[in-house]
Amino acid sequence: MKSFNYNEEWEPQYVTNRSDPKWREVYSFVRRDYWHSTTPQHWDAIRQSGAIMPNRNRQFPSYWKGVVADHCYSIKHECIALFDFVTPTEEEIMRVWDRAWEVITFNARQVAVLLQIERQRLEDRIIPNGRASHDEGHVPFCEVWYPDDIPIDAISGVYRLPLQENFGELNPERIALGEHVEPEQRTYGLPPNCEGWTPKQAFEWLVRNADAQPIPPAIRELLGDDFFTRDDSSDEFGVDMPI
Repeated sequence: MKSFNYNEEWEPQYVTNRSDPKWREVYSFVRRDYWHSTTPQHWDAIRQSGAIMPNRNRQFPSYWKGVVADHCYSIKHECIALFDFVTPTEEEIMRVWDRAWEVITFNARQVAVLLQIERQRLEDRIIPNGRASHDEGHVPFCEVWYPDDIPIDAISGVYRLPLQENFGELNPERIALGEHVEPEQRTYGLPPNCEGWTPKQAFEWLVRNADAQPIPPAIRELLGDDFFTRDDSSDEFGVDMPI
């Protein structure tokens, strides 16, 4: 499955991607009810409290930090972020699936818990996607919000999402409503011979693992501390650096 390339014509990408078996599998899975993604730790809190609750006054720790959190619609307006993959067209969902997938899987950095929520329980009070302004962080077309607690008995399915190895896939594992999910985060290993790497090899590893935090000491040592404070770091190796 390939992510949407905003620099290329949309129609050929749509025709190619919609026939991808992996996309058909994902699309048929999400095309129902509403969805809410959370961490294993927050899933424990939901089970204990009996409800999914808005993050009022930022009382709960959030995965999203800094400027991202400040502009996030659900945090700014203290409502629950949900995904609606029923209302948008398949084309609209596909166009933003890369962004939706990153939110649902927490950038594929950790195990996630995906909650399926009965649509008819929320319909009357759903805040539609179009309510968010352009400068408020949200996923176009398919992110919607709920302004109050969602009782746990509105959850019709619970799925553990393992650490994702391939873009766009979910590989959901259905679990019981009361089941604990063990937290698991992605670790970034280094090849055993990295001590002999050149700075360029270290840079190429960093590009491939752009979300690795903290940056491994061996990589930082090879590149030098001043490397991370320069605006033109990528020019040295002729590679665009996505961090």
